[in-house]
Amino acid sequence: MAGPFRPPHTHTHALNTAPVLQASESVLGWDSLWRQESGAETFREAGWTSLDQSRSVQPREQDHLGPVWGELAHAHYSQRGRRPELLDRPLDPPANRNDEWDEASLDAFSRASVQSAPVWTRLDQGDMEDCFFTGHGCKAGGECGNINPLRIIKASKDRDDTLHIELEKKLRLNPDMKVKCRKTCVSSYTSSHHIQRSRKRHGQTERSFSEPLTRKRRSDHSEFEFKKHCLFCGDMCIPKDPKHPSRWRVVCQCRTVERPGRKSFKDSIIEKCEERGDKLSADVRIRVLGATSDLHAADAQYHADCHAIFFSERNVKAAQTSASDEHRMDPLFAKVVDSINEEPEKVWTSVDFLEPVYQGLASLVSGRDGWTVGESDAAARLD
Repeated sequence: MAGPFRPPHTHTHALNTAPVLQASESVLGWDSLWRQESGAETFREAGWTSLDQSRSVQPREQDHLGPVWGELAHAHYSQRGRRPELLDRPLDPPANRNDEWDEASLDAFSRASVQSAPVWTRLDQGDMEDCFFTGHGCKAGGECGNINPLRIIKASKDRDDTLHIELEKKLRLNPDMKVKCRKTCVSSYTSSHHIQRSRKRHGQTERSFSEPLTRKRRSDHSEFEFKKHCLFCGDMCIPKDPKHPSRWRVVCQCRTVERPGRKSFKDSIIEKCEERGDKLSADVRIRVLGATSDLHAADAQYHADCHAIFFSERNVKAAQTSASDEHRMDPLFAKVVDSINEEPEKVWTSVDFLEPVYQGLASLVSGRDGWTVGESDAAARLD
């Protein structure tokens, strides 16, 4: 050993070091060194940042290791999450100090037993690739790969955000387009667990039927093209990729010829929409009626699995059940409206509704399909 452990101080050329360095909290006394060394302002202005992970990279031999202590001293562990963060407490570096690393210091720093610690890297040195999710929760680290954008588009629609809008525009221009991103980022973004958490944060549920079914207009819907989108789900119909045939969703063209005495494919879809009566059928109805002629002339297309799901008896019954749940309270609301219209000059309060409106509502639906509404339930509904 060449002497006691003496940490060097920061110089004006302290940032001209290896792009990535790592140190241990047990070896470097972060808090004490923070008070000794220069503050974070100089460190941040040079373009350095911390990564949310640990990795060991040996410094290059030609790099000067002496001044690097000042940068590492700015890495600080918070008391809560033990995550590295850059503290905003700038201090002036001591003047006329030119200490260097001795052998003991360098040996302690480069030991293989160094534990997890902050990693600092220069983002302007080109050692990191651009990820599609940069600015959207990207976990920096790892190499970027080419990902099929359909996964991201579907997850974006499930999350109800805006990432899919630009992707769909680019995908129309280039069907073979790939998205450059890290595997960890796309896995986290498309995870069903993370999607549910995102929807809950925005006050949504997995599939909400609490809103009443209303007739929609064509202007309420996003841009739909028969030649590009599925008639039922509204997603893009992507051509088959010879390199990945198993990933292709089978696309069918509307080529049914109308025959006398038989319903056309367009009429069959409209009839099924009336039978289902749910939100999906309302969307499909708008698309079908948007065709100026028959679907064959409009070059309409659809996914084979979407067609099977839309017409299957099991899904039709499930859609009817959900639609009936949406309208179940409508008679109660109509009764309240009628009561108010009978006395338009009266100022109604909740007490006025208790008798006879609440009691009348309870008796109105009592015994209907085994479902009853008491006064407290009616009051909760009206509140």
